[in-house]
Amino acid sequence: MDTIVKLAGTGLSIGAVMVANKVLTAGWQKVIGKEPPTKPGDNDDDTIKEILGWAVLTTLVSTAIKFAVAKSTQKAARSMRDPREV
Repeated sequence: MDTIVKLAGTGLSIGAVMVANKVLTAGWQKVIGKEPPTKPGDNDDDTIKEILGWAVLTTLVSTAIKFAVAKSTQKAARSMRDPREV
């Protein structure tokens, strides 16, 4: 049962990060006015501030999502073992 919960958590994490990336990209375009610097060397107009800003922003959001999903899958696994622990 734990394997199923872990696989579901992995799928949830990947899906949530993909959705968050779309939202972050749209927000970046609205605030900055251009595409985020996702591919090195694609755009010579990208400044180091933009590159580092995008890297930090996406890392923080994806880490927070992964942490939240890990905690919720741990809780789900515990409740499957013993429903009184929730």
